[in-house]
Amino acid sequence: MKEIALDMIDKGVDEVFSRTGTKFTGGNKNSEGIFTSVMSEIPKLLTLKLLKYLSAHNVVVTQSVWDKWLKNILYMLVVVEHYLTLAEEYPGNDLILYRLGELAYGCTADCGRGGA
Repeated sequence: MKEIALDMIDKGVDEVFSRTGTKFTGGNKNSEGIFTSVMSEIPKLLTLKLLKYLSAHNVVVTQSVWDKWLKNILYMLVVVEHYLTLAEEYPGNDLILYRLGELAYGCTADCGRGGA
């Protein structure tokens, strides 16, 4: 279940990236990796935390409930796609600042892999 969920999130992020093109990356290959890390970090974290909670409490989830969870997580990606903006880019530092409403999120090239 975990692997399928994470694969679906990756696929959803890829779909967002293909729809938005260079809107968030400016065509920079390094920025593309940072963008996909930013977009997938939160849904993957939420999914893993949910699985850990369910496992710790011996909760059995039906396939339909799990499908609804994934549908909502993938919908969250679409919402973020519409409201996320590229605030600033710092090429020398490999730092990109994204803004989602009032929230600013800075990410470096090693985001999602134990980085900033």
